[in-house]
Amino acid sequence: MWQRIKNNPSHVVLGLLHIGTGVFLINHDSYFRWPPGAFLSLVNDDSVGFWFVLVGLAYLIWVILGANHVRWNRAILVISTMTMGALATYQLLHWVALGTDIMPWMSNAAVTAFIILLARGSDADGGDH
Repeated sequence: MWQRIKNNPSHVVLGLLHIGTGVFLINHDSYFRWPPGAFLSLVNDDSVGFWFVLVGLAYLIWVILGANHVRWNRAILVISTMTMGALATYQLLHWVALGTDIMPWMSNAAVTAFIILLARGSDADGGDH
């Protein structure tokens, strides 16, 4: 198992990052403060954090099971890109609407870009996964 982790460090780091983000969102019930109304209740719900945890677990399970399922890898990368991209975009809009509010949208956008680069390296069988 250690060798599998050493062979896929990017997936392990992204998995742990998603799990950490999910746990953070679960523990902070009022993290987002914009826009007011029903949408705010939706984005502050624990299910959003749980989704991040599930994506992170998918990364780690893929690595532990041998990292040889190319379709599963591609699906995880696409879902991960959409998830982090949505978070970064929402944080950017949150920052624009509230001005000086502290939202780490730039770092999450960088993580999204990294996931896209990782996906480019996973285009072919036997690629860098």
